[in-house]
Amino acid sequence: MAEQYGSRLKLGVVTPGTNTTLEPDCHALCPVGVTAHTARIPIQNKKISGDAAYAEHVKAMREGIGSAILQVASSAPDQLIMGVALEAFWGGLAGTRQLQSDLHDLAQIDVTLGSLAMHKALQAVGAKRIAVLTPHMPAGDEQVRHWFEEAGYDITGFLGLRCSTPRAIADVPLEELRAAITTLNNNETDAIVQVGTNLQFRRFALAAETALGKPVLALNSVMMWDALRARGVDDQLAGAGVLFEHH
Repeated sequence: MAEQYGSRLKLGVVTPGTNTTLEPDCHALCPVGVTAHTARIPIQNKKISGDAAYAEHVKAMREGIGSAILQVASSAPDQLIMGVALEAFWGGLAGTRQLQSDLHDLAQIDVTLGSLAMHKALQAVGAKRIAVLTPHMPAGDEQVRHWFEEAGYDITGFLGLRCSTPRAIADVPLEELRAAITTLNNNETDAIVQVGTNLQFRRFALAAETALGKPVLALNSVMMWDALRARGVDDQLAGAGVLFEHH
């Protein structure tokens, strides 16, 4: 008899409504007996033409997180993945700790945040000198850079793609990703880190990791790894990158 869906673990996933990448990435990394269930934050696909528009975009996502959590909580997940990546970096380490506490109180389950998950992943692979790729505008990149520096990492390179709309993040072509990694990689870099849950980077990261001979950590993969390991699911997934194969 086939194992029941979610018999080992049910994950709740909160993501912006414009995001078309995080959900399929989560499903692709679910071992047998693990399921992922998504709630969406209703936001508009407005052009992000400056700091004011970017602040409005961040505000809309922030205001929708609570209702999305309550929606997915009705499916009784065992662990929550908060898929608004930038919010997990906002306000440095103190902001992250407060956010995790607030979301735990609301969801009544443990919460995976992208920032803390990436920190655990970098510790697992022994990386201290990192190059960072994001899809964000400069205001968001400032928050990401500050978080990693406060956490004790040396940033050897940083590149924000400045995607013009939330949905445009998912449409960044492979050639642009390849050029970005070529720009970021150097002999001083222990690992390349990608932030932003709508960037289609997971599959590219696997090939880049092999070609470069160093960890290339895609945020969606890292969050899934963290959520699974946090709940005792230790399956090593072949072809899923250094984290899933060795940690």
